[in-house]
Amino acid sequence: WTWPKGHIEQGESDRDAATREISEETGLRTLEVLEELGKQEYWFTLEEKKIFKTVMIFLVKALVTEDNDIQPEEVQEARWFSPLEALEKIEYEGSKALLEKGINMYKEKKF
Repeated sequence: WTWPKGHIEQGESDRDAATREISEETGLRTLEVLEELGKQEYWFTLEEKKIFKTVMIFLVKALVTEDNDIQPEEVQEARWFSPLEALEKIEYEGSKALLEKGINMYKEKKF
């Protein structure tokens, strides 16, 4: 399990890109970016070429409950988890710490 992510399009802010990617990948349309949580930076290999990637992570609130309408060419499954379930599911390096930060921010600010 991981975050929806993708490329920023020309003229688009990182926040706008985040909501667009979430919408494209999950079908959720009514979203509000609450806070920036941080970023993840890593290297990966694509077609024998090393690529450095920076991913901005945001705390985003779905304003209405909508059915997931996933983008099948990019997403195998999208599901809702409680905060504790999400902490158990997420595996990528650094992701758990960002998720914990987001949970704590959400509790403290009571969005």
